[in-house]
Amino acid sequence: QSGLSLVEVVVAVAIIAIALTPLISMFATSRKSVEGAANRADAAATARTIMDSVLSKPFDDIGVDDTDFNYGARYLYIPDNRYDYLIEVNNAKTYLKDVTVTVFWTEKGKELSIQIYSAVTDRS
Repeated sequence: QSGLSLVEVVVAVAIIAIALTPLISMFATSRKSVEGAANRADAAATARTIMDSVLSKPFDDIGVDDTDFNYGARYLYIPDNRYDYLIEVNNAKTYLKDVTVTVFWTEKGKELSIQIYSAVTDRS
């Protein structure tokens, strides 16, 4: 008779299962890495958006609390509710302001952050 016995089929299935286990684990690890990279990219884009909004203001208004921003305090970024942000302005010199935007998010139960910096001079 030709064909496979039950023992041969069980052994073949066991070998395939053992071979596929690391492969499936690799896909899960890759997915987590991609999600982490996507979170960092989104956080960087959020930081850039906030920085652009700050820098669009006249020089004398940067660092002055208004309806758009309260500087030096942490706030929830409303469009997606995934990030908190902090804007800090150092007015060490009258003609120069150092602006730092920090964006915070939680990933795998751990708080992460990304920070961007810009020096602004008085254009007048």
